[in-house]
Amino acid sequence: MVDYDELDSFLSGIDYISKANPSMTPLPEYDMGYTTAGWLRLVVYTSIKRPGTTQTALQSGHANRTRIVLSLDQLAEFQNLIQQAKTKLDSLRSGK
Repeated sequence: MVDYDELDSFLSGIDYISKANPSMTPLPEYDMGYTTAGWLRLVVYTSIKRPGTTQTALQSGHANRTRIVLSLDQLAEFQNLIQQAKTKLDSLRSGK
C-alpha cells in the first residue's frame, strides 16, 4: 500500500495533516488528504456531527474501502510506526 520511495513524502504528509485545524482556512468545512500510489488515504476533515472540530481517518483500497477514524494520539503512534519501519528498511538496505 505504501511504496518505499513514498515513505518520506507520506511521513511529511502525516506531519502536515496532524497540524490541521479550523484556523487554517476561513471556510466552515474542509478536508485535506494524502493518497499513496497503492490507494492508502489519510484524510483530515471537519466533523459534521461536531462543528468546529476535525477528525482524521485512514482509508484503504478501491473496492473494500475500510475506514478507520484516528485520534491525534493514534495518528502520532501510526506516524511513529511508519518511521520505525522506514528506519528498519533503511538499515536492511545498507546492510547494517
